[in-house]
Amino acid sequence: MEGEVENTYRLLTDETVSSGIQIETENSLARDGIDVEQLKKDFVSHQAIYTYLTKYREVSHKSKVDNTKTQIEKGTNTIRRLQNRVVAVAETTLTNLRNTDRIELADFEVINDVRVVCNECGQSYPIVELLEMGGCDCMM
Repeated sequence: MEGEVENTYRLLTDETVSSGIQIETENSLARDGIDVEQLKKDFVSHQAIYTYLTKYREVSHKSKVDNTKTQIEKGTNTIRRLQNRVVAVAETTLTNLRNTDRIELADFEVINDVRVVCNECGQSYPIVELLEMGGCDCMM
């Protein structure tokens, strides 16, 4: 699933994630036949890649001025990734709790629906739709 790899990485490495969730994530990976210790050894940081590219490959990051459309697309993609991550975290957490008999739950689906309400006209929009439209109808 989209965002699952990033979420699993976060669950294993983020200091804000509780040790209980980290252990549950490790156990879930181990049950799927993944060598968790080797996986952790294979992680590469953003800084390591940046250092390699700039120091050994002499690549430099050139900033470009983004136009409005590009910025909206970037924002939309960021929101979609975050929504997918929230769904993945919720599914993983619920599945782990169900599989360890901590909650009773049949087959389920997690839905993440973020909406924006315009305080001017009261209209409600799914956030991605609002961004793709370029804003609220009442302002256009």
